[in-house]
Amino acid sequence: MPRKNLLSLHEAIILALMNQINRSASFEEIASFIKERNLYPVRKGNIPLATQVMLRSTKAKGAYHHLFEEIDGNTIRIREQQSKQIKNLEQENAAVKEKLKDVNFQRGLDKVLLGFHENNFAAAAADLLINPNPVTVHGTEAGKGYDCKLSLQNILTIESRARIKIIYLKEKIIPVQGGKPRFRIETNESFESLLKRIQGSGHHIIRASDRYAVNIYQYELAVKNTFTLIINLPKGLNEELKTIKTDKKFEPELYHTRLMEIDRLSKHHHDFTVNIKKIEEINRYRNR
Repeated sequence: MPRKNLLSLHEAIILALMNQINRSASFEEIASFIKERNLYPVRKGNIPLATQVMLRSTKAKGAYHHLFEEIDGNTIRIREQQSKQIKNLEQENAAVKEKLKDVNFQRGLDKVLLGFHENNFAAAAADLLINPNPVTVHGTEAGKGYDCKLSLQNILTIESRARIKIIYLKEKIIPVQGGKPRFRIETNESFESLLKRIQGSGHHIIRASDRYAVNIYQYELAVKNTFTLIINLPKGLNEELKTIKTDKKFEPELYHTRLMEIDRLSKHHHDFTVNIKKIEEINRYRNR
């Protein structure tokens, strides 16, 4: 299965033009640059890349006219307004020219990455809800207390045994004070208080029954009235945790609302990851 393009075509064109001293090149030169560096490997249809470059930069209903200026029928350049002073300095001083190339590249990045940072604010907020900061939970074992730093994504389910609540984990953690790694933590905190403190404003963990709350990143409602674990159960944990029955405590409408919220947050989180990768990829060419 072919990988998706990391850069869009107009972003790849920007990189190709930034590689030219005059920030201009023919469609064939741009296409060769993109092909050699494999910047836009996945393309639809049988249209030659040079033709796609022409259509994207000069047609596309004018969507990219703020980025590209057509010099003639076969050549384009990045649309920039430079002062005469800067142009004179470029001609007179080779060292200053190299510095200006870097400045111009940054200006090009600003155009290519337009809107990235605005999206990243929303994505960062989504990331905090999906992966909130770890919280400290006080556990007890054989009459002795200990503290553990719990990450929300590491929790499978929480079981209530009257006064005792047992938190089951995906990966072992070591108490803050040291000691043996453990997959489960026993605490005396109330169910509702524990859920609210662990996930803050998030909604990953939801009551499935009077006895259990499940992390809906780790469980799915595969069949009616039954949550099923979608990852491998860690060795040493009770096999009963693979499936958890629901009862009157479970609220189906709330559960599906939470799924839609998480889907929306996950998209922001994905966009944030892609934006960061794009920035890294473009900066890599900046330093070549």
